[in-house]
Amino acid sequence: MSNSKDPRHALQYLLHSAVYDICFSPCGNFLAAANKFGDVALFSLTAALSPSVQQEAKCPVFIFNVYKNGGIYCLTSTETELICAGEGDIQAYRWSDIIAKSPKVAWALSIPQKGVFSHPEINSCVIDSNSEHSTLYAGAGDNNIYAWDIASGQYK
Repeated sequence: MSNSKDPRHALQYLLHSAVYDICFSPCGNFLAAANKFGDVALFSLTAALSPSVQQEAKCPVFIFNVYKNGGIYCLTSTETELICAGEGDIQAYRWSDIIAKSPKVAWALSIPQKGVFSHPEINSCVIDSNSEHSTLYAGAGDNNIYAWDIASGQYK
């Protein structure tokens, strides 16, 4: 969530937030939700789904910002990383860092620029781990699909 102290901004955030995508952690204990403000909210499923659930368990346990000026349109996950994509570079964060409430960008990938003002948003991501090296495919707003080798970060 934004660090703004403006109460109007906080109200706008609460009333007009849209969740664009969700992703489960590999352990199954957490749910990450991405919104139009560029934030990822982490929910504890074990707390929210317990028989004696408290009201505060329905709220995120942690929120962090990925993009300052745009939304996160898709999330996907490996066994160790949460991958976020939207208005900016594709960014990966280690699940262990997120759960410890100290997320740091583990790696980032950029769509190749085709022009001076060209930086399309990424609308969808999927990982193909059937090959020798896992491949990340990203569908972008310029009607193209881009692919990277995840281990090396090499654009294909």
